[in-house]
Amino acid sequence: MMRFSADLSRPPQSVELALERNVQNLRRGEDTPPQSISCCRKLTPSQYVRQSKDSTEMAIVNLIRSVIDDTKLGIKEKQKMIKQFNKHHPEIMREYFGDLA
Repeated sequence: MMRFSADLSRPPQSVELALERNVQNLRRGEDTPPQSISCCRKLTPSQYVRQSKDSTEMAIVNLIRSVIDDTKLGIKEKQKMIKQFNKHHPEIMREYFGDLA
């Protein structure tokens, strides 16, 4: 990771090019507003809520799967954890783990 540390902290090339164009315009005396620089796609509020819900749901599903697959946990511990997941996230348990809910 240390070998690539310079690349990790470097902005995307599109941002560097846009910034360079803005600086050139200022040096030429142009008083144009700088271009909008964006590194990510804009989301509508409903898209954000949906994406947030989906991401959280998948993280919970992965956590439940890791509990189920954990060989270091005993059956009683797994059952206790699954019961807690079912108590706090019944809709996820029904959708993804219907037989355990």
